[in-house]
Amino acid sequence: MIVRGANRGDRLPVLALLLEMHKTSALDWPLLSLSRITSAFDECLASGFVAVAESDGGVVGSIGARLAQHWFSDEPFIGDVWFYVTPSAR
Repeated sequence: MIVRGANRGDRLPVLALLLEMHKTSALDWPLLSLSRITSAFDECLASGFVAVAESDGGVVGSIGARLAQHWFSDEPFIGDVWFYVTPSAR
């Protein structure tokens, strides 16, 4: 397994992972908006951080993060937007 910085070519594999994450969650999440998760990927790639884990030529995990602020502080921090690894790669 390798972990590397993502690029625009990773958009579809990461979106597929995020759909899997949502579908397999035990929590009752609201419906996904494909345009919003696509925008989140693009924003993290452009001004944050996105990494992917690959195994056997496929993307099996990803993390996306961006600069954020707590509601109670002016100090920024890096907050994750998503973090998911397929069960078979854990």
